[in-house]
Amino acid sequence: DRPGTDKIVNWVLKNSYSKQVILLHDGFAKREQTVAALPRIIEGIQSKGLGFSQICADWHQTQAKLGKMVYTV
Repeated sequence: DRPGTDKIVNWVLKNSYSKQVILLHDGFAKREQTVAALPRIIEGIQSKGLGFSQICADWHQTQAKLGKMVYTV
């Protein structure tokens, strides 16, 4: 069974700290929970005084081509 949006959000925010890479897998065909969690994760990370930056343009572009969303905190 899938974890649920609240569990995803709570786990990411509990375990987020500076200079960490957060990689979220959206599953094969069921993306609703991860997609629903993203706005709350972004808001929670910002409320902790953290932000987002690009890791490496080439690496990021490669990941994007593979269909992965990559954020650093």
